[in-house]
Amino acid sequence: MKLIIAEKDSVARRIAQILSDKKMKSSSEGGVRVYRWNDCVCIGLRGHIVQLDFPEEYDNWKSIDPEKLIRIEPRYRITGRRVVEALKKLGRDAEEVIVATDFDREGELIGKEAIDLVGVDGKRVKRARFSSLVEDEIKEAFENLTEVDNNLADAARARQWIDLIWGAVLTRLISIASKSLGQNFLSVGRVQTPTLAKIVEQDKKIAEFVPKKYWRIVCTLKKGEDRFKAFHETIWDKNETEDIFNKVKNKKEAEVEQFSRSVKKKRRPTPFDTTEFLRCTNFIHVTPARAMSMAEDLYAHGYISYPRTDNTVYPKGLNLKIIVEKLSKEFPEVSKFLLKEGIKPSRGRIESKDHPPIYPTGLLPEKKNSVYELIARRFLATLHRDAEVERKEATLDIEGENFFADGQTLTYDGYLSVWIYEKFEERKIPDLENGEKISIENIEVIEEETKPPARMHLGSLISLMEKLGLGTKSTRAEIVQKLYDREYVKGNPPASTEIAAALIDALSRYAHGITKEEMTKKLEEEMELIADGRKSFEEVVEDSREMLREITEVIEAHREEIGKEILKAVQNNNFAGICPKCGGKLRVMISRKKKRFVACSNYPECRNTYPLPQKGNVRFEGACEKCGAPMISFYAGKRKIKGCANPECERTAFKFGKKAEERIEIKEKSST
Repeated sequence: MKLIIAEKDSVARRIAQILSDKKMKSSSEGGVRVYRWNDCVCIGLRGHIVQLDFPEEYDNWKSIDPEKLIRIEPRYRITGRRVVEALKKLGRDAEEVIVATDFDREGELIGKEAIDLVGVDGKRVKRARFSSLVEDEIKEAFENLTEVDNNLADAARARQWIDLIWGAVLTRLISIASKSLGQNFLSVGRVQTPTLAKIVEQDKKIAEFVPKKYWRIVCTLKKGEDRFKAFHETIWDKNETEDIFNKVKNKKEAEVEQFSRSVKKKRRPTPFDTTEFLRCTNFIHVTPARAMSMAEDLYAHGYISYPRTDNTVYPKGLNLKIIVEKLSKEFPEVSKFLLKEGIKPSRGRIESKDHPPIYPTGLLPEKKNSVYELIARRFLATLHRDAEVERKEATLDIEGENFFADGQTLTYDGYLSVWIYEKFEERKIPDLENGEKISIENIEVIEEETKPPARMHLGSLISLMEKLGLGTKSTRAEIVQKLYDREYVKGNPPASTEIAAALIDALSRYAHGITKEEMTKKLEEEMELIADGRKSFEEVVEDSREMLREITEVIEAHREEIGKEILKAVQNNNFAGICPKCGGKLRVMISRKKKRFVACSNYPECRNTYPLPQKGNVRFEGACEKCGAPMISFYAGKRKIKGCANPECERTAFKFGKKAEERIEIKEKSST
């Protein structure tokens, strides 16, 4: 019997359908779905079926010195017991085991974990590698089986070990120092923390930004029926602005000194690698983590290629014409044009041999899926022609002062006809001739201020992580999502919370190595060496332990100072308002049953408390005008609820019925 091991049930079912020509039979093996045909059986895992962790005796944060964990050997424990039991039972009868997990580091490790649990003594173990779940590719992969890549699996295993050890040691050190234990622990990680530092740094620049005034003199001109604007260069001095304005304000004509016209190409985009795909999910208002989850689901059902790739060049063997024909039902005009014109795709800078760029492998039947549409449109855009833009530029003279006008018009939309996410802003000016006099309709002065630097949206943050060597294509979206889950950031673009800022400030001052990317980047490079067979798992893990030991020594030397700074921020972050009964400070607390609520700092003298929603983020929005309790806002599903934390108040937020919501809204309007 041949035992085929896939990463998920949906992938196992797809592989079985293809290899059996849809003649496989589904059955249950100890509660786990398996697919059988001829002498083959295919089982889908649930990702990792074992989890790396420290032995149970090291679970007590208070009694175990965090630094001891640096040298403790982690252990694997089974998390998917039913799957493991089914694997072992099937493995006893198997003569051949074929690993058909995702072809990347993580997939190789998942496959290696499975065959180790099956036991491979006397069995032939092979590897099926594929980049999409289309019929031809799956059949070819199983006709050309290869070997399991132990180096690739070891690179992923090294990441597991390093991230566990670093995360556990640093998180415990900082949480204990700042007395933030239990549910309120402060997560610190090898990749997570330098990523958070970049957000905090940007927020600091925004907070410290001092706007500077400047002035622009704008001239409205008219030629025939055409009106257009010309601008004097930016002026930073108000008196100089007034002098120039007084000089030109009463003039009726401007003379054209120089006019030029040119047509330039607007280059079509390159194929999607993972980072560019996640950057573009901002266009469709889907978070990178959610987009990656949706992409993985599309891949598992055979609609797109594997979504984790660095490649930006379509392989020569990829039949682009067939893919366009498949998409012709959804994109008829674009497909008709491409098939008529001939297909010559754009190319990016990186060409790798593991997976192709992300592209659609089939037409999603009558379902709206924004991620699929983004991928399909990007694919078609890479096959289209460049757009063409006509640019016009003019320099005009008014009483010896130069004014500048420019315009741009899309003369051929090209790829923009399908890549609808990129907006083109037209500015029209008429054709002019050197020496020509143009009528002036109006001249005015506009006062403006310099703007603070913008926050990075999630896609830009992931692009920055790639540039700095933080994480991998497979982990970046998950790392960013953790920052939200830990309540270190909120909103999109992400803004850091007070706790996050205090954590990064304290670590930057006393242990800046954790907040910088250099150490993490070095470890990423070493894991790449494992994958290439140039360094061993043991060497890299030992190097990481030595780095961590040096960092913990620095933290221990400044433990008290770090703890005080962070504790102050934690207390400020938990501030919910002033107690209306005694004037004490209301703070967010966690009960013994792990329920959050608001309580007065003057307990036990004052026993005033208010309940809080147990899920999601809660914002405190001042005091209730009726009873003085905190006003809170939060989301119940997709609805935003705002009201008083006091259940007895008529403005309470804890009655979610339609009438109660209307009452809260009416009260809000009346108080305004």
